[in-house]
Amino acid sequence: MGAHVLLPDAPVTDFDYQAWAIAAAHPELQPKPEDFVHLEEARSVLLERAHHANLELPAFPSVAAKILNLIESPDCDMRALIKTIRLDAVVSAQVLRVANSMAFSRGVQLTTVQDAAVRLGFKAIGNIAVAAATMSLLQEHERDIHDCFRERWSSLAVTFPRVAASARWLSKAFSRGNPEEAYLAGLMHDLGKVVALELCGEMVQDGDLAADVHPGVLERLIDDTHVELGTLLMKEWAMPWPIAFVCMKHHVPNPQAAKEHDLLHVVRIASALDAARTNPWASPALKDELLWSAQALELRLEPFVVVAEELKALH
Repeated sequence: MGAHVLLPDAPVTDFDYQAWAIAAAHPELQPKPEDFVHLEEARSVLLERAHHANLELPAFPSVAAKILNLIESPDCDMRALIKTIRLDAVVSAQVLRVANSMAFSRGVQLTTVQDAAVRLGFKAIGNIAVAAATMSLLQEHERDIHDCFRERWSSLAVTFPRVAASARWLSKAFSRGNPEEAYLAGLMHDLGKVVALELCGEMVQDGDLAADVHPGVLERLIDDTHVELGTLLMKEWAMPWPIAFVCMKHHVPNPQAAKEHDLLHVVRIASALDAARTNPWASPALKDELLWSAQALELRLEPFVVVAEELKALH
C-alpha cells in the first residue's frame, strides 16, 4: 500500500499488515450499527467497576521500580543498574533481545547485559529493562482472565514494544524530544488498555458483556476508557511526569505545538502509524491526531496524509 513510502527505514514500517488489509476489505467483517446498541451501557459498567468496585490496579513490577529509580537518580550508577537487571533472568534476556534488534543494533551481536549497557548507554538500557519488566504484566493478566479475549491480549504484547521502538526511532530521526523518554512513553502510553481489557474479561464472567462481542465493539469500548484508566495507573505507579503526561494527554484533540510537547506528538505519530497498519478497528480520530502532531512537529505532511487517508477509508 502507498503508506510504505513513509520513512522506509523506520521500525514502524517493517512489518506486514496483509491481515489488516484483508479484514478491512470485507464489509461483512465490519461491525454493524446494531452491534453498538449496548456499548454505552457497557462503558458505564466498566468505568463503574474501575472507580467504585475496589479495582485492584496491577502493581508496578518491583524490578521495574528499582530500575526506574536508578535511571531517574541524579547519581547514576551503571554497575548498580547492571546488577539489578542481572538479578531477573527474564528481564536480562529481553534486554539482550531488544538491544540486538534492528532498532538498536549496529551489526555486532551483544551477548551480555554489560555489553548492551556499554553499547546503548545508561538511560537506554534502563528503559529497555523497565519495558521488559512492565511487559510481564500482560503475561500475568493473560493467565488470570480464563481465555477471555486472548488474541487481543497477545496483540497488545507485541504492539506496545513495537510502538516504543518506533517512537524512539522517530524521536531520533527528527530530533524531537528525548529518544529514550520516547521509548518508555511509547511503551506505557496505552497501558490503560491492559486495565480495560481485564475489566472486560471480568464483565464477561459476570454476564455484563457477551463473550462473542464483535472485536470492533470491544476495541471501541477499550478506546473510550483506556485514557481514564491509564491515568489511574500512572498515579498509582507514581510515574515520572513526562511519561504520565503522554499517557493522560495522547488523545487530546489539538495539543499545543511546543517544545515541551514534542514527546507527546512523537508518541501520537508512532501510535497512529502503528494502528493504521495493524488494527482494522482503529479509531477514525487517529487520522486527525496523526496530521495535527506531524504539523506540530513541523514535519513534511505529504507522506502522513497517505496514512491518514487509509485510516479514513476504514470507516
